[in-house]
Amino acid sequence: MSGLAAGFLLVGCSLFPAVRIGPNPSSSGVPTGSTAITLTSFWGGVGPLGPPLTTSCSAHGKQVSIDGAFGPETAHIHLAGLHPGKRYTIVQFQAPVSATVKIVETGPITQSDFETRTGGDFLGPVQGIEAEGNGTLSVSESGQSGSLRVTLPQGDVISGHWHCGSRRTTGPVNRPVLPPATVPPVVDECAIGAISDTPPPPASCPNGDLNVIAWTRVSDVAATGRSASLPQVEAALCRDRKLFLSFGGDPADETAELEYEYSEAALYYGWKFKLTLAKVVASANCST
Repeated sequence: MSGLAAGFLLVGCSLFPAVRIGPNPSSSGVPTGSTAITLTSFWGGVGPLGPPLTTSCSAHGKQVSIDGAFGPETAHIHLAGLHPGKRYTIVQFQAPVSATVKIVETGPITQSDFETRTGGDFLGPVQGIEAEGNGTLSVSESGQSGSLRVTLPQGDVISGHWHCGSRRTTGPVNRPVLPPATVPPVVDECAIGAISDTPPPPASCPNGDLNVIAWTRVSDVAATGRSASLPQVEAALCRDRKLFLSFGGDPADETAELEYEYSEAALYYGWKFKLTLAKVVASANCST
């Protein structure tokens, strides 16, 4: 449904949420201990990286590689040009600093044209100035730990701290939050199809996981939350119906479209409501 994509910005081949949701900046001090990174991905997922999660560093910590699971993807974060005891402030279009940040996501989600060409999202100097993006990095005196909060040119936001040699192989299943939701889904995530597919991609994968590609088609009903009541869900579906029609949707397709949206949201939140979409659409509240 092209109308429900109105809340997203189309960049290359990917849909980016119009409002980026990033984590709070990490402490100004440089923490030690295990690595903990929060990511806002180019495809819209927001949450912690891993497990599994590993951090490896070169001699003296001048280069750092962080690898972790992120929903259906694997994120590879590479920091370079670091020096022990230094704090870097990166300001776009200003004089460049030595520190660079690159993230590459591998998995089933199609990257934007830019990321396909460059092999990832990169923050660093281009032609003598700092490329688009901004943030800060701090490195401990030993070079074996540090913290960062950076926004990369294509919208990836990376925040948290690292510690060289850190490994975490167990923990809660990684399920990034998909805005406009504010909590993770109750099922695992997968990715099949493309937002431009006709017919649209399925709401779930064959194993029952939530298809994050389908989530980009869900509108008001996606924002109602896990504890929403049946009347709240029905009201949201009516708002989505009006949006669908306002963007030229065929009235003959509205019930099928709302069924698609509801099934995705119900899978995300674990709803068990018994409702008939045709009756919701035909109700007086929905027609006004």
